[in-house]
Amino acid sequence: MILGGRALRKTFASELRALAPIDFAVERGEFVALVGPSGCGKSTLLRILAGLDQPDEASSLENRANPGRASFVFQEAALLPWRSALGNVELAIELDAKAASSEARRFRARDALARVGLADFAARFPHELSGGMKMRVSLARALVTDPELLFLDEPFGALDEFTRLDLDEDLRSLWRERGGTVFFVTHSIEEAVLLADRVWVFSSRPGRLVLDHRLAGLPAERKRELRRDPRYRQEVETIEAALARHREPRA
Repeated sequence: MILGGRALRKTFASELRALAPIDFAVERGEFVALVGPSGCGKSTLLRILAGLDQPDEASSLENRANPGRASFVFQEAALLPWRSALGNVELAIELDAKAASSEARRFRARDALARVGLADFAARFPHELSGGMKMRVSLARALVTDPELLFLDEPFGALDEFTRLDLDEDLRSLWRERGGTVFFVTHSIEEAVLLADRVWVFSSRPGRLVLDHRLAGLPAERKRELRRDPRYRQEVETIEAALARHREPRA
């Protein structure tokens, strides 16, 4: 196990219960997608797992990853506009306590950009990049430190369908290539099934983990064509049914 929790919960100062107590254990190298209604606490849980927020005192969280070996990709690319794509990726290495020489940083940053398909765009500034390219730079920045834990909070939600599918395929391939443990928040059931090997389904707020579903019947190699496979459709329907059973009724 690399990350686990018992009775993990979160209540904000306003007495708003974001997360009901949940128990889980994640093994090293797993890809976990989190789905559920808006406001059910998915992003809150992600921030807690990443160490960006704290759970309630009664909670127990066990993190066996190496300190500092975690990266977070937000909904927005959040690039520094005065830095090139290369400079934005280098920033992650500069912030590392064991920062390398400028030459070594540049080599690692170029390699990270190449891995996300942006080798020819290293000198471009954010305003010269498309939305998909900006997210690729953000992903390269997260990967350049070779994180043991990678957290992504709806990173492709604002992109068009074709760009999103491209990035989904790339992310899945990068995960299979480099390993590591991934937590991915999305509102798209189809995206979750295409990407992950395990899907957590949450109820309406306060979020409860109502289904921990392993996608054991799908191939390790995932391309968009898989969406036409009956096995894929069956997995999507399983997640949809779980969400339907635990969502708030319409007013």
